[in-house]
Amino acid sequence: MGLLPVPTINWRFAEDWTLNTGMVSVFDPGVGADVGWQISETVALGTGFAFQSRQFRLRDRARVAHPNRNRTDEGGIGSESEIPIFANLKWRPTKRTVIDLLAGVAVGGNLRVEDADGNRIKDHDYDPAPFVGMKAQIVF
Repeated sequence: MGLLPVPTINWRFAEDWTLNTGMVSVFDPGVGADVGWQISETVALGTGFAFQSRQFRLRDRARVAHPNRNRTDEGGIGSESEIPIFANLKWRPTKRTVIDLLAGVAVGGNLRVEDADGNRIKDHDYDPAPFVGMKAQIVF
C-alpha cells in the first residue's frame, strides 16, 4: 500500500474542447489523461489513456506452481496492470441520461502471481488487446 499524488487538471482550452488529467475512468479508474470535443449540446467525442492496476487475493486452492520450487499461489496475490488507449462517443438524449460508447486497445499488459510470502511465482506480459464497451447512466 502506498500513496501516489495525482496532479489533476480540468482545462477548457477552447470553446468546445477540454483536457482532463488525473483520475480517468475507462472500465476501472486509472491515472491518465483525456481530451474531449463537445460537438453539440447532446454529442461529444473524446480520446485518452489511463494506467490501470488491480490486485486480488488468491485462496482456497493452488492454481499456479513455481516450476523449480515447492511453492504455489494458494493464499497469494495476483496483480494485473495495463494501459488502455481509447476513443469514446458520448450521447446525452435527455438531461438525466448519458450513453457512452467506448473502443480502444489495452497495451503494456502484465499479469503477476505471488505466493503468500510475496515471492514472485509467475510474471507474464501479454499482447495488446482490443476492447469495446457501452455505459448508460440515468440520474434520478
